[in-house]
Amino acid sequence: MINPLYPFASPRPLKGAYLDLPLRTWQKSNKHPLLFSNFVSSLDGRIALWDDAVNDYTIPSSIANARDWRLYQELAAQADVLITSARYYRQWAAKRHQGALPVGNSSEFSDIQAWRVQQAMTAQPDIIIVTRTLTLPLEPLLSLMAAGRSVHVACCAVSPKEAIKTLKGHGIHVSCCGDAAVEGLALRALIRDQNYRVACMLAGAAVHTTLLQAKVLDYMFLTLRHSLVGGNNIQGITQGVWNTSRALQLHHLFHDTVTEQLFACFRVVP
Repeated sequence: MINPLYPFASPRPLKGAYLDLPLRTWQKSNKHPLLFSNFVSSLDGRIALWDDAVNDYTIPSSIANARDWRLYQELAAQADVLITSARYYRQWAAKRHQGALPVGNSSEFSDIQAWRVQQAMTAQPDIIIVTRTLTLPLEPLLSLMAAGRSVHVACCAVSPKEAIKTLKGHGIHVSCCGDAAVEGLALRALIRDQNYRVACMLAGAAVHTTLLQAKVLDYMFLTLRHSLVGGNNIQGITQGVWNTSRALQLHHLFHDTVTEQLFACFRVVP
């Protein structure tokens, strides 16, 4: 069970907590798609730590947990498309990725799969990969396409032309969304032009910051694990120096007494 703290309500099961949020009705207008992000973090703001053994950032075992993973699946299920980064596919190719992209095909998520069918949605959300360098292994992308998911790559004008040609040759959609880097407004336009109504951002701090600075992110979901992780070479939910701060308004808050964590949803103030 979890305790709804805001808006306050009686304790309820964890299962279905995010599916019961009418997220697909939160779209303000038909002019722009709804964009939301999702993270799990420690109390000291760690979402990933540098791991010398694999020469990459990894999620600390002290914050990763099955109950957050369940709600992660429920959130992603409400999206038409998932915004991801190239790092995930490189980790996939190296067999170091956290898990399969949602929605999971295991029986524990069968109710989520059925929910998408009831909503007349495709079996799985499509994919957008945000990358400037296009250092992408092909095998994971082709695997997603073979499973019936459309794969789009959002790059920029300085991205390698030969890599673009290779991706297009395999039937992957490639769009230029900026000059020196992928830009938030252009990325949102790509999502709109592909007729996606709702997009879930599952990438890291860099893409999150791109969306926030462009003022195109509408909601942020944050699981806050009641632990302190520490560490020096860390990742948080944003990156770099900001030109302006962004205000958030609390939209929903649940307390999970089983694993001592908070499940929060914030509206990003325009």
